[in-house]
Amino acid sequence: TRVVRAGMEVPDGWASDESEVSEVSEVSDGGRGSGFFLDHPGDHPGALTETAFALAAGRASLAGATEVEIAFDAFERVHPDALRACAGSLTHLGLMHNGLRAFPALRHVSSTLRKLELTHQSLGSMMGLADAGAMPALRELLLNDNAIARIEGLDACPNLERLWLFSNNITRVEGLDALASLRELWLQDNDVAFDDDDDDGGGGGWAESSTGTVVRKEPRDAFAGFAPLLRVRELKLAGNRRLVDLETCLAAVACLPTLESLSFRDEHFAQSPVAAQPEYRARAARRLRQLRVLDAAEVTVAERGAAADERVRARCLDDAEAGREREAHETKVAELEKARDRRVAAAAAA
Repeated sequence: TRVVRAGMEVPDGWASDESEVSEVSEVSDGGRGSGFFLDHPGDHPGALTETAFALAAGRASLAGATEVEIAFDAFERVHPDALRACAGSLTHLGLMHNGLRAFPALRHVSSTLRKLELTHQSLGSMMGLADAGAMPALRELLLNDNAIARIEGLDACPNLERLWLFSNNITRVEGLDALASLRELWLQDNDVAFDDDDDDGGGGGWAESSTGTVVRKEPRDAFAGFAPLLRVRELKLAGNRRLVDLETCLAAVACLPTLESLSFRDEHFAQSPVAAQPEYRARAARRLRQLRVLDAAEVTVAERGAAADERVRARCLDDAEAGREREAHETKVAELEKARDRRVAAAAAA
């Protein structure tokens, strides 16, 4: 059963229990759309209950529902038991443009969810994932357009394949250790940086400890965040204003063995400054040999060939033995040319 509701009026008589409907009141939400909140004396006042959830989805009950999407109805929280009727059946939960401020409790549906979509909300944290328990079936997690500052809580989703975190407040690539199966990571329109001198002092130096003594801070590994991603094929990083240095950015993603598509420039987001660096495409193709698509444009045969030639030249320059062989070869060529010139001159004189 697929349930979809996007700001519609709820028809009369759709609730399965009229006594339950009396507990639900539609309230003003400042023009954001219709709002359904619980007038309940329990531990979670103001949260969307199971009955209200069904009403917002346009059904009398969510029992047996496999896919539920609610868009533009305003509610800030979801009652911990709001999804219990979907236990054992729900595979897709989509909440969009609701003003949600707290991660919904997912424990009733954690074992069956394959796609979780909480977009255009006011979520400041991902830790609700950790509270849900194991989510072995989850393949798609869409949390774009929120206020998330840190990547976390993903240990519960070891089989995740698609992760959308664009348009948040993320500053570091971290918390991805469990995502060896991830194929697609979208991080556009954040504040990501890879260098060690970002705002929280990642570059080492000295700091005052909790006891008041001065201790040395160890510089952290700015590139470690991507290392667990053994199967990522697509990475989007456009619109991150602190991605400036090309070599730093390429070093950060060079650990991704299966990366085929990379973008620092995107028509839907501002380009990251790194995309304006000289010879940007050529240098990216040279460093990332497996790359097929850069900024939605295929890496051409010419670009790939030029990159290969440059790698050979660089290898020769870096290899002392090759340098000596090249010098000997050039000397021999020069001697042969001189001998040729002498023969030509002698023939002309005769």
